[in-house]
Amino acid sequence: ATFHGSARFDDVIDVGVRVARLGRTSARFELAVLRLRGEGAGDDELVAGTLVYVAAGGEPRASVPLPAAFVDAVRAIERVPPERGS
Repeated sequence: ATFHGSARFDDVIDVGVRVARLGRTSARFELAVLRLRGEGAGDDELVAGTLVYVAAGGEPRASVPLPAAFVDAVRAIERVPPERGS
């Protein structure tokens, strides 16, 4: 994660998460925490980061393909289509 600033008790913050990439067995999420400054004032990015989720199953735990229902749900929700990888 990259930290740019801190929030205060009375700040209004927004937490954003999107799926940026769908691979065969993994998904990369991009996350950001923003301080909302009001209409027309612009927002301050406080924290940005990524999270990689790898689908695993079986014994011993090994990577498995992402469930089709998950991939379909992500495609239906995201305004910007995720990158596709192998």
